[in-house]
This record gives sequence, structure tokens and C-alpha cells, in this order.
Amino acid sequence: MKADHSPIKGLTRVLSADVAKATAVLCDSRTGRRWTVANEPEVLRQALEPFADYELLVCEATGGYELPLLDAAQELGLPAHRADPLKVKRYIASLGGAAKTDDIDAGWLARYGQERGASLALWQKPEPAHSQLVALVRHRADLTDTRTQAKNRRGSPGCQAVAGFLDQQLDFLTQQIKAVDAAIAELIDQQPDLASRRKRLRDIQGVGPVVAHTLLALLPELGHINRRQAASLAGLAPHPTDQDDATATEPQTTAETVSNPCSSSPHSQPQEPKVPSNPSLNASPKTARPSAASSSQPHEKSSSSQTPNSNQTDNPN
Repeated sequence: MKADHSPIKGLTRVLSADVAKATAVLCDSRTGRRWTVANEPEVLRQALEPFADYELLVCEATGGYELPLLDAAQELGLPAHRADPLKVKRYIASLGGAAKTDDIDAGWLARYGQERGASLALWQKPEPAHSQLVALVRHRADLTDTRTQAKNRRGSPGCQAVAGFLDQQLDFLTQQIKAVDAAIAELIDQQPDLASRRKRLRDIQGVGPVVAHTLLALLPELGHINRRQAASLAGLAPHPTDQDDATATEPQTTAETVSNPCSSSPHSQPQEPKVPSNPSLNASPKTARPSAASSSQPHEKSSSSQTPNSNQTDNPN
């Protein structure tokens, strides 16, 4: 994928929300004002109504607790983006900050929306059938993990006292998995679009019903993105991290960035994040190949052989 060198288009009117189970902390990027409201549909709608003409609402994915906020924004016609928490965390670290409280999180989200809002994908409410499919597929995965754990305990030494209970648990979990599989198949059969996409997936050699149902539920973008984007979404695309300093430390947090992160200009120059490299992936000094320059100059090679560890980092162990 080619790098995009076009100018950054920042937003000015951004509303952010750090959502918890019972409350949501809102932050207005224009004034820096932050306040807390109950995480209830009617309360959220009233809180968002004065900001219906804003350019963007930004919140993080919080296990579904953000859905009432996103639904309220959609009813008011307020564009919304549900951010990946990991991306937001790395964005904050790149600016030398650290999230500490809900108020600070809301401020950083507002700044994130100001700087990157023009290129962020807007949230679209999924179809009810797809939401049901996601719930069933995830429940099946939980049941499968629990059954695997029970099988491992059943085969471990010293389980004679609980062998009968484990056998009953395994039988129950197997029946539950079969019931969930039947519910998934019935749900897909009732939806022509899902049924058509399942058929195309099953036509691929090696793709069985479990894989097809999982892809339909957890990777609905298939069919609308290219193969590189699909690999990246699935976590299968390599993302190189170049860093020579294996002892890089976490960025320092300043009092200014912590106190009011959304008050700074969205066009300020961010600092380069320092991500520690994996020492186990570095070339071993015994197997590293000599460079062309060193091979062409034997007297330098002889000099370096006298101090083989001069350019290596000492191992604290």
C-alpha cells in the first residue's frame, strides 16, 4: 500500500466520550469542557442534542457499553467513529502522554478526532441479524474453550474424584455446541444475503461450516475490501517495526499534556513513538554475515576481531 502524503485535514468541532458501564465522560474540543452523564439512552440523547451539528463524535469500543451512545448519535444525525483502543493508546504515546483518568481519556479522544477525524471510518449500525450471528459465534467459541479445558482436566493425573462430574460437563457442553450450531445455521438460512455469502465461502476448498460462520460474523468486510486489507484486519499481515535501541523507554508524560490534551492544536508536531524491539529477532553475533565493506578491508576485520563485543549491547543476564 502506497503512503499517503496529502495534507492532514483537521477537524475543529469534535465531541468525544469515554464510556463506562454506568457513565460517560464527554469532552467538547472547542471549549475543553468535560462533564459526566449517565450511560442511559434518553440521558445520552439529551446530552448530544446541542452538538448535533458537530463534525464528529469519537468514542472507544468498550465491550458494547458504547452502543447506546452511538445509537443516540445516529438518531440525531451526528457522525460517529468507534475507535480501536489500541490505536488510541499508541496515538497518546506518540505525543508523550498517558491516559490516567476518564477525564483525561476523553480529552485525548477529542484530540484524536480533531487530528485524524477526516480519515476515520464512520460507524454504521449493524443489521440485527448480524448482531445475533456475532453473539452466537462468540458464545460457541466460549463453549469450545470451556470444553477443551474440561478435556484437559479429565485427562490429567489425579482427576478420579471429579471424573464423573467432568464427563457430565463434557456431555452438556457438546450438546450446547450442537444447539448453537443449529441456531447459527437456521439464522443464516433465514437471511438471503448471509446464505449467499456462506455458499461462496463454502465453495473454497478447506473452508468448513465453522470457519464460514466465523468469517461471516467477525469479518463482515469480506467482499468489500481487497486481500491486503483483509489480511491486515485478520491480523495476518506483517507489520515491520524498525528499532535499533532495544532499551527504549516509555515516553514521558508532561504536566501540560496530562492536564488538558484537547486544548493543544491538532496540527502540532507529534513526537516519534519509541517501540522496544524484540531482541530475539536480532541477528546472532555468531551467525551475522559480514558486510561488503568489512570483507573488502581485511585489516579492519582483524581489528574488529580483537573486540568482538564492542558494538553489542551487554546482556544483563
